[in-house]
Amino acid sequence: MPRTHAPLAALCLVLAAGCNDLGGTQLPPAPPPKQATYPSGDPDTYAHAPLTPTDGELVLKDQQTGTTFNLRGEAVAGPLAAKKRMLRRQPGVNMFWFAWSVFFPGSEVWGQSKKVRAAQLPASKTGSAGCFGGKDCIPSLPNTGPPAGDLRWTLPGEAGASYLTDASLVLGVFVDGAARAYPHNILWWHEIANDYIGERRFSVTLCPLTGSGVVWDAGADKRTFGVSGNLFNSNLVMYEHRTGSLWPQLYMGAVSGDDGTNKVFLQQLPFVEMTWGRWKKLHPNTLVLDRTTGFGRNYRQYPYGNYRVNHADTFKTTSPLPDPMYKNKELGFGLVDRTTGAARIYMHKDLAAKLGGSGGVLNETWNGKSIALVFEKDAQLAAAFLAKTPDGTLTFDAIKFKASP
Repeated sequence: MPRTHAPLAALCLVLAAGCNDLGGTQLPPAPPPKQATYPSGDPDTYAHAPLTPTDGELVLKDQQTGTTFNLRGEAVAGPLAAKKRMLRRQPGVNMFWFAWSVFFPGSEVWGQSKKVRAAQLPASKTGSAGCFGGKDCIPSLPNTGPPAGDLRWTLPGEAGASYLTDASLVLGVFVDGAARAYPHNILWWHEIANDYIGERRFSVTLCPLTGSGVVWDAGADKRTFGVSGNLFNSNLVMYEHRTGSLWPQLYMGAVSGDDGTNKVFLQQLPFVEMTWGRWKKLHPNTLVLDRTTGFGRNYRQYPYGNYRVNHADTFKTTSPLPDPMYKNKELGFGLVDRTTGAARIYMHKDLAAKLGGSGGVLNETWNGKSIALVFEKDAQLAAAFLAKTPDGTLTFDAIKFKASP
């Protein structure tokens, strides 16, 4: 039987009631942000102005050509800088170990000789009620129905971003030179933000119970999502606004409706998770979600008590049970390809032990691709770039940047 969890049950009651007593400013949606985009028409090049790293900043240097790339993926010095070469970021997702081991049984674990314990997910994946009030008990942004307005944005240093510290975590999207930050602080309370940059529409999702943030491309059908109120293995179950079909976030596909019957999977949009301080440094012109969302929430407060560090608490009993290879709430960076079934996780503690506290890069082969996996412990940053370019397959060293005298 699922374990009860009084603090979280109480939280759901508060969310269903509207949370108007928690402070915050109620304002209507703002006009769309005036943020220029610079489409290159070629995913291997960029048309926007690149960011020159600061002295001492971690960068990648290609062994073959001597080209230096910043951690946005832009060539900034060397032969490939003249071509405006852009490394393609590969979709990946941070999550708690227990969630990875439950959703991806039999998958690879970097640095370990054995795989995640083999098991099967239950036949039904629609989940069960996890939030009193059902559908939209946790309101997605910009509203709980098909979006009729836009999200409200601010800039670093402005009052609308005062709920953040440099250590706060954000999910960052960087499209055609335009950067947006979606802080955990807001997504703890809303879990889904439906947004767009230029012609690219997407949904930014965070499940606080599994520690997993994923950004989904809306596709040709321009899908948008809300919070169903269900949980499947303690993971957010989204519903699609037009069809009402259910989509568990970490299953990455539909489990009801016509899309469920046809086994439609979502396409991840490349994004990166890191601290707000590091994101601002990489993207000084970023927009960030304003604290005036139109809902009264305390965006400085994590609403789940000690859940992030309590390894004994997975909210509900999962099926299958977590693999005990790591503690339940240890963080890992997972790569998943649902079309091939390939899945591998890189645990942050193992990356730190291998690459050191200042971070570094691994030149890896995964799912038949050459990738460069970058890790910075202090920034809680793990990211993967495709190492195959029109100039050939590149091999990288991680170095500290030094500007030419």
